[in-house]
This record gives sequence, C-alpha cells and structure tokens, in this order.
Amino acid sequence: MMTSDLDSSLQAADPDRWLATRFISDPQARAEIVALYSLDLELGAVALRASNPLMAEIRFAWWRERCEALADGGAGGEHPVLAALAPALADGRFPLSALDTMIAARHAELADPWFEDEAGLDQYLDDLDVSLAAAAAVRLDAAADPQALRAAARLSGLARLAQREAAPGTTPAWWPQTWRSLAEETGRADEVLRHLGQKLGQLRLAARAAPRLAPAAFPAIAHAALALERQAGPLGRRLRLTWAVAVGRV
Repeated sequence: MMTSDLDSSLQAADPDRWLATRFISDPQARAEIVALYSLDLELGAVALRASNPLMAEIRFAWWRERCEALADGGAGGEHPVLAALAPALADGRFPLSALDTMIAARHAELADPWFEDEAGLDQYLDDLDVSLAAAAAVRLDAAADPQALRAAARLSGLARLAQREAAPGTTPAWWPQTWRSLAEETGRADEVLRHLGQKLGQLRLAARAAPRLAPAAFPAIAHAALALERQAGPLGRRLRLTWAVAVGRV
C-alpha cells in the first residue's frame, strides 16, 4: 500500500479529516498526517476486530512496540501505516509519547461500559483526540499551543462517539455508567441525549472562544467545524470547512 493508498483509504473511512488535510500545503506534512490519522483508524478497529479482550491487548502491545521501534530508527515494513509513519517518528516530527498516550486511551474500549463516569470520558477524549490533534498541529507549526485546540479536539471526539450505533434495546458501550444509571432510573434515555447535546454545544462554544491557532496549524482541528453538521451534504461540508479555514474558527 502506497502513500496514495492510505490517502484513498482515509478519504473513504473518515472523509471529514481527509478533507481537512487538503488544506495542508506541504505534501510531506500532509502525507505524514494522513499516516497519523490512518494509525488512529487502525487503533480504533482493534477492539472491533479482536475475538476477546486479551487478543485486543496483544494487538495494542504490538502497535506500541512497533511505534517504539520506529522512533529508534526502524523501517516499519510490517504494515503500510508504520512504513508511512517511520520517517516522522524517527526524526521526532511526531512525539512517541503522544502515540503511546493514544494507544493507552484505546484500552478503555475493551470494557463495558468504557467509563465509570463522565470524568473518565473526558480523560479519554484528552488522551486520544487532544493528543492526536496536538501531534498534528505541532507537526504543522512547532509553536502551536495544544491548549488552544483542546475544546475543538474534544468536540470532534465526542461527536465521533455520538455517531456510534448501539444494538437495539441497549445503550452505547461508551456511555459512562453514570449516564446508563440515569437512563435506567428514569426510563428516559432522552435525558442522557439532552445532556450529550448540551455538552457538544458547550464544547463548540469553547472551541470558538479559544485562542486562534496559526493558519498553518489550523487544519489539525479544522474537521471539528463539521462535528455538528451531520445533515449537510458533500458540497455543504466542503463549503463549511473552507469557511472555517478562512476565518480560523471551527
């Protein structure tokens, strides 16, 4: 699988993030961030593909070990995503610590529910989505402030979770236990959905009020502008993202 194949795969699996990468002018940086997002997709598939939690743990450990090897100068030929990430990890353009944090965060997905409370959910979003966005932003602009993108990254991550489907008659596995208990005690899952909608709205307001990222770094969080635009068609999404990039706000 060549770099162009990763690009096509990302376009198919995550069109919003792929579209945001089109605003990265440097071809090398764009290819490396596509590889970073591709790694995130691979990690997100581990819990879904594994036959049991132990097999998923083994797969997460494999990804961690291979990323560590790449940071030490390994070639990464075992997997096309690793091969694409190898130069950036070896040269420190992506910090190994960020990838370690992302992998560790994914372990929550092996539990049911994933989190005991909303604080656990927020920590997951910080460890996964904020770490990922920060790594991409700093790759684009070494002076990028991770705190400036925290709300936008959380917004994007929470919206991603909100789109996950649950089996009929069940609550989503990612709902914290406190949310599940509320739905069970009241018999009204809509109370949780209302709270979720409020949380998403608050994150959007916080993202819009955050300090501006430099234009070079903004594509790292530009896709958050589409997090609450589920009804927009392809053209509408392109126009919305183009406007976000032009004004530097999600």
